[in-house]
Amino acid sequence: MTNSDNVHSFAVNGNYIYVGTENNGVYFSTNNGTNWKRSDNVTNDKIISFAVNLNNIFAGTDDGVYLTTNNGTIWTKVNNGLTNKTVFSVAISGTNIFAGTHDGVFLSTNNGTNWSETGLTGYSVKSLITSGTNIFAGTYYFGLYLSTNNGKNWAPIGLINTDIELLAFSGRNIFAGTDKGIFLSTNNGTNWTEVGLTNTKTNLLAVNETNIFAGTDKGIFLSTNNGTKLDRSRSAK
Repeated sequence: MTNSDNVHSFAVNGNYIYVGTENNGVYFSTNNGTNWKRSDNVTNDKIISFAVNLNNIFAGTDDGVYLTTNNGTIWTKVNNGLTNKTVFSVAISGTNIFAGTHDGVFLSTNNGTNWSETGLTGYSVKSLITSGTNIFAGTYYFGLYLSTNNGKNWAPIGLINTDIELLAFSGRNIFAGTDKGIFLSTNNGTNWTEVGLTNTKTNLLAVNETNIFAGTDKGIFLSTNNGTKLDRSRSAK
């Protein structure tokens, strides 16, 4: 991996670390990032997101969904049924695989072999997370939607007229990274409270136990108290 690669996504599976780049496909490392190897057959695609389910790793790209079952050695396109190939997010709930695209949410029940539309269409879905039978979809400027029946029906649950770029769980808390800052829900999305970075676009959310990291155009911020206070993270030296 070169210093000029623009990295958009990360995934970890065992001792494998995967990164998705802007226009140079997928790289993986098995020694904590000391060395990287390129997965040659995901050529020149923008890798926007990853989802991991045991030995199955799905990559959402600007050319649809790719799947590897052998730690990134070989990737296979699994796009049958996708009407839009720009896949912003992939999420897994049991045997159900969900893909958030420029044209709504799609569902696969056979490991990506076939995809079908869910009840949420016509929206650009930037982020997806799952919790049991609940699927949350963050949209581009149309807020957040929830399905409790594997995508058959969806209902808006908050943050209307908001661009939701990212969603993340911390225990039972849900964090939403938006164009207006970071919001927190403690009741499954029914109510939301702004917790930091007002009017700042959030490009990345990551949760590590009780630590919540937010990547923005103004740097990296850290909260250790569920977003009540966000402090600028120390610069790398």
